[in-house]
Amino acid sequence: MNKMLFVSKEWLAKLGKEEFYKNALTWAKEYHNGPIQEVEGIDKSTTLPGLMEKYPEYTFDVLNIERQTEADPKRYRMYADIPSQLLPFYDEIRALKHKESLPFPEVCTSEVIVPFLREYSEQLDLTAPKDEWFASLKEIAKKHGFAPTNADFKVGGYI
Repeated sequence: MNKMLFVSKEWLAKLGKEEFYKNALTWAKEYHNGPIQEVEGIDKSTTLPGLMEKYPEYTFDVLNIERQTEADPKRYRMYADIPSQLLPFYDEIRALKHKESLPFPEVCTSEVIVPFLREYSEQLDLTAPKDEWFASLKEIAKKHGFAPTNADFKVGGYI
């Protein structure tokens, strides 16, 4: 099974962006055309292919994030990976799925987020290795009151 998934992932990564989008939509229409069960509260008439056709350019862009680049994560092993990779990008899904997910709603205020984003954008170095970039991001986040790790967040004392 692992070998089959590896071959499938490699094959999907080699598809052109247009062909991948077309195949993904065809797959969704055939195999994922019912109501989106995994999101509580969503209108039962909302389907994955319906969202893909409602926002075709957006869907095309989301499906192709980092595909066919040096950083290609090859996150699609098979077309069945598409719903979990794609659905969270749609506003209709995100609004329902994450409505209650933040323990402290004040985290999302502009007074908290804007200074953090401003400093982050000033210090962002896209040429830095991933580990250095992530360490820098955590330091900036910590300076602005965010927990540097999940463990620290659970202990408390952060925004």
